[in-house]
Amino acid sequence: MHNVIKYFGILLLLSIVSCSYLNKGFDTLKDFKEKRNSYEIVVTNIRQYRDNLKCSRSSCELEIEDINIDKESQSNFFGIRIVSSKPLVIEFNSTESIYSYIWYAETADSVKYIFSDPEVVANELTLEKLNEHWFLVVRDWN
Repeated sequence: MHNVIKYFGILLLLSIVSCSYLNKGFDTLKDFKEKRNSYEIVVTNIRQYRDNLKCSRSSCELEIEDINIDKESQSNFFGIRIVSSKPLVIEFNSTESIYSYIWYAETADSVKYIFSDPEVVANELTLEKLNEHWFLVVRDWN
């Protein structure tokens, strides 16, 4: 009987963690829909900065700290990371969650770049295409 109680306790814990994990994806998606304009402003700023530097594929690693993004736009996100400058791939973390992100992919090459990521190939990340340039990315370590 003691083992049965322990087994159900473990199942209950796993179901709570799974629900929390799913809610993070919903929270991220909801935030993206509500603050879409802020996402677009950041992308425009990064693209303009990159183009002014004349970045090429082999020479220009950008850091978000180098780009003049106004404090109001930055305050909408827990974190912003430039995954790749050419092709442009930007990761937006709208919550403190390490499980879900929004990724921006500038071109078809950017999408190919995302799908060549070893974490995506290893199925640690699942992607849901929201539209041509935007993806909901969910990390699944289970």
